[in-house]
Formats: sequence, C-alpha cells, structure tokens
Amino acid sequence: MHFCLFPLMLGKHRSTFFGCCCEHCQKRFKAETGASIPGLFYLHTDVFADYVDFRVRSLMELVRELGDQIHAAGKEFGTNSFDPRLNTRVFYGTDLQQLAEVQDYLLFENHHLPTPKRSNAYLEPVVQPLSKPVFVVSYKRGIGRERHYSQADFDAVYSESQKIGYLPCYKASEYTTKGVWHNLRFEQLKPVQRIENIRLKALKSTNDMPKLPGGRLMSGFVNRFYVPALSRYYESKMVRRSFGWLYYRAMH
Repeated sequence: MHFCLFPLMLGKHRSTFFGCCCEHCQKRFKAETGASIPGLFYLHTDVFADYVDFRVRSLMELVRELGDQIHAAGKEFGTNSFDPRLNTRVFYGTDLQQLAEVQDYLLFENHHLPTPKRSNAYLEPVVQPLSKPVFVVSYKRGIGRERHYSQADFDAVYSESQKIGYLPCYKASEYTTKGVWHNLRFEQLKPVQRIENIRLKALKSTNDMPKLPGGRLMSGFVNRFYVPALSRYYESKMVRRSFGWLYYRAMH
C-alpha cells in the first residue's frame, strides 16, 4: 500500500515529485494549505512538509474506508506496509500508528531474510510498540529471483521471529529454482528447529530519503528522464527487464 512514486533526492535540499497533481488533489491541497502542489521537483520547505502530511492524510482516509467495508463483511483487514527501515510517511504515504488503529494486522515485506550478514533485528523497535500482530516476509533477492529456501533458512526465520517478536509469513509460490517457477515444496521440509544462538545483525535505520549518487550531473539526468523512463517502464517489457537487472546489480 503506497501512494504514487518513491521520492529521489536530487541534491541537498530538493527531490523529485512523488505524489499526485490531479485536479481533485490540487483543489483540496490549495484549500487546506493555501499553496499549490509543485510540479517537477520539491524544495524541502514548508510546502514539502505540507505535501507529505497531505499525502499521508489522503491515503489513510482510503485505508479507513477499505477497512470499514471489509470489517462490515466480517473479514480481517490488513495491507502490505513494505520496509519500515525507510521513512514510511515520505516513501509510501503511510503512518504505521494509524495503520495499527484501523487494521487487524500489519505486514512488512523486505530483503532481509536472516543470514550471517543480515537480519530483521532493525524491526524490533518498530514491532514492539504496535498493538496488532506483525507479519514479516523477507526475501534474499525478491520475487521471481528467489531459489527455494533450505531447511536452514526456515529454521533461521523461525528462530529470529521468536527472538524479535514478529510472525514469519511466506507465500506458497514465487520460487524460481534452476529456471523453473514453482510452488513451495513442503514435502521436502521438516518441522522447524529453534537456533538458540542465532545472531541478529542490526542495521542502521536510514529513516530518511536516499541520496542519489552523481551530484548535479545525475540530478539533471533524473530531472529530464525520470518520468518518461517510468512511463516506458510500465509500458515496455524490455525496459522493465532492463530496470530489473540494474536494480539487481545495485542491490548486490
């Protein structure tokens, strides 16, 4: 669950536009703040802060409406809140405390499947204050690039979740082993075993906007090509695959 694009830092005090500029949002934002929604990029001023609040407020209203409809049907309601290591208000337009008030559970998805080099330890201060159950689904590489997990992987996930206090969550599909997309091979798994001495490698929480490398040169490139590139990303399979390769190389 998120509202529009993720912002990219274009220098020390500005970022790409990351929200909605439709007629409805323009009128409402003008009525509430007296200002207009900026276009191509934001200076990190009061207008930037006002728009972050506006974006959160708009999305939380939608989540409340969805929750009311789903609860009226007698169902439990929750959304995927992505990785809270990033500032959720800035990156996704969500507020975790508000989500906990209207949802029956929270779910975080990230790339921190426990290994000797990484873990979900950074989630502990996030999970503890929330009043609702918290599910976590962690990947090594991500959907479509994830080999079937070993017994040791599942043991590590279970052990880590017991220590930190979250509920591990894994889908029964989305595995790609030796070029074959397949479901979870549950018949190969044994009951999970708790690893008593599991090591949790904490991360430094960014809780901020990412800095784009390259300084002014990269800033100009992004200003000129960012939105057209995203449009092609959603319209062209070849571009999507290229972006996926670049993202994979950047993450690894």
